[in-house]
Amino acid sequence: MNIPYPEHESVFCDRSQIKQVLINLVKNAIEAMEESGKIYLTSTSSDTHVEISIIDEGP
Repeated sequence: MNIPYPEHESVFCDRSQIKQVLINLVKNAIEAMEESGKIYLTSTSSDTHVEISIIDEGP
């Protein structure tokens, strides 16, 4: 996978809550993989939204 240069985006939210959400999603991704694998975190943005995707190699 080609990793592009990271962009810097601002998201207005509770820092501790978004941190916990991301930790939980990555933890779930790790647990979903039966063997070792990769986890990809990507983001896209528009004028009003930032979308974060977490993709694992699990079933």
